[in-house]
Amino acid sequence: MKSLLLIDGCLLFDNSALEKLQLCPVEYLITQVAKRVASGHSAGANFGSACHLALKTRYLAYDNNIVEDDTTMREVVAQHFTDNPEPAGDYRNFDLASAFITAYNHIYPREPFHILNTQDGKLFVERSFMSPFGTAFWQEQAEKWTVNLVSQISNASEWATTIKLQGGIPIFYTGRIDLGIEDNEGQWVMDHKSTFQFGQNNDSELLIMPQTRGYMWEFRNYYGQLPAGYIINSFRVRKPCKDSEFDDSKKFDSKDFKRTVVNVPSYEIEEWQSNTGKLIELFFYYWKTEFPRYRTNCVRKYGACQFYDLCKLPIAQRPEYLASTLFTPNTWTALNEPIKNPPINITKK
Repeated sequence: MKSLLLIDGCLLFDNSALEKLQLCPVEYLITQVAKRVASGHSAGANFGSACHLALKTRYLAYDNNIVEDDTTMREVVAQHFTDNPEPAGDYRNFDLASAFITAYNHIYPREPFHILNTQDGKLFVERSFMSPFGTAFWQEQAEKWTVNLVSQISNASEWATTIKLQGGIPIFYTGRIDLGIEDNEGQWVMDHKSTFQFGQNNDSELLIMPQTRGYMWEFRNYYGQLPAGYIINSFRVRKPCKDSEFDDSKKFDSKDFKRTVVNVPSYEIEEWQSNTGKLIELFFYYWKTEFPRYRTNCVRKYGACQFYDLCKLPIAQRPEYLASTLFTPNTWTALNEPIKNPPINITKK
C-alpha cells in the first residue's frame, strides 16, 4: 500500500479539503497531497482575502462599536495587494477594496451583537482550531481502514500520543472561524462570504453549508454548548460600471450587503459529524486503491477546473507538467500559522 502523508503522525482535514475530495478526488490528490495549485491565483479569492483582512482588523480594534478611523483597515489591505497583486487590469484591486471598507462601515456602523471572548480573554475574531475528530486503524483481516469518531477530548496531545502508540492515526479537523458572537437571540458563529451574485441558488447554498456546521461542532468543543446557528455575512462584488470609476459610492451600495441567519438543530451537527467521518473513510479507500477522476466536474458553473489542461495530457506527461512554473506550492492553511513539523511517511501494510 502507498504510504500516508501525515503531519507528526496525524491526519489533518479541513472543509476545503473535503470539498475537493467530493468535487474530484484527483483535484484533492494534487492540491492536498502533491500540494500544487495553478500559478494564476483567482482574483476573486484574492479580493475576498483582502476583505477578510479588513474585517478582522475592524473587529479586533472596535468590537461592535463605530469605526472612528479606518486607516489601519486600509493599510492592511494595501499591504495584502502588495504581497498578492491582482492580475494586471483586473478591477478587484485596492481601489475596489477601499470602496468596500467605506461602504461596509457605512452599512454596519454599530453592530447589533457583541463579540465573545476566548478562553484566554481575547476577542473571538478569526480563531483557528485543530480539534480531535476521530481515529483510523488498519484492519488486517478486512484489508481496510476503519474510522471511529471521538467525543470531546480534554488533552489532545496525550490522546494523539496514545493513538499513535496503539498503531493508529489520530485525525484532526481544522478550520478558522471568522467571528463568535452573541445577540439577544443567542450565540452564533459568523462567516464572511464574498460572491459575485445574489439570488435563490446562493440563498439555498448558504442554508446547507457543511463548513459552518463544522464550525458549530468546534464551537461546542470549545464552549461546551452549541450556538443557536450561524450567520453568513455576505457581500457582493460587482464589476464597476463606467460612471463609478472615480466614484466609490457607486461601486457598492446597500443591496450589495446581506446577512443570512440560519438556526441549526443539534441533530444536523451529529449528521455532519457522521457524514464527515464517512468522507474520511472514502479518502482511505481511495488511498488504498486510487483517486478517480470525476469528469463530470472538469467544467463547473464558474468555469473549468484549474487542472483541466493537466488532466488532458497523457498520464506519463502529467508529473513534468505539474512540476512546471504553471503551478506553485499550495501553502494555504486554515491555521493561523503553517504546521512547523515536516511531513512524515508512515506505511501501513
